[in-house]
Amino acid sequence: MAVHIVKEDDNIVYKISGVVDLYTEKAIRKEILNSLPKDYESVILDMEETKNIDSAGIGMLIYLNNYFKKDGRNFALRSIQHSLMKVFQRGLFEKLFKIL
Repeated sequence: MAVHIVKEDDNIVYKISGVVDLYTEKAIRKEILNSLPKDYESVILDMEETKNIDSAGIGMLIYLNNYFKKDGRNFALRSIQHSLMKVFQRGLFEKLFKIL
């Protein structure tokens, strides 16, 4: 698991690689929340290199989605691999998240 941070205009992009599961979600969440600049408008999680996600990982995404909405910020997911998109579709999570 690795998290790389990239700024794109008024957006901050977190590129998540590896597995997002019970064993990694707390570290990912901590990395994201502890590295946020004050002047960001939107947060985007780039999941192009994310290999797998379990229910704990989905729970982390729901938490982040709610956190940023309460903060008045935009939150979106992008570049979700086809195999992971099936997980989102089965759980109807693609309706919960903005997916770019």
